[in-house]
Amino acid sequence: MKDIRILNQFKEVNKIYIIAETINKGCKCSKCGVVSYTKHSIYTRKLFNGSLNGISKEVTLIVKKYKCKI
Repeated sequence: MKDIRILNQFKEVNKIYIIAETINKGCKCSKCGVVSYTKHSIYTRKLFNGSLNGISKEVTLIVKKYKCKI
């Protein structure tokens, strides 16, 4: 994915952790359509917490929220 950068990957006993962040510099408002580059906040989301090929994996994504200019 071109808008995501992997920050860290590590393994503990039987689980693999992947931590990534979005790298976009702005976002278009879904209501007015204007692009904003002013960050409002940063939060995390768990994209996947399960097993693939018998190994537990957890993917955490750090996401930015932007303020609408209007």
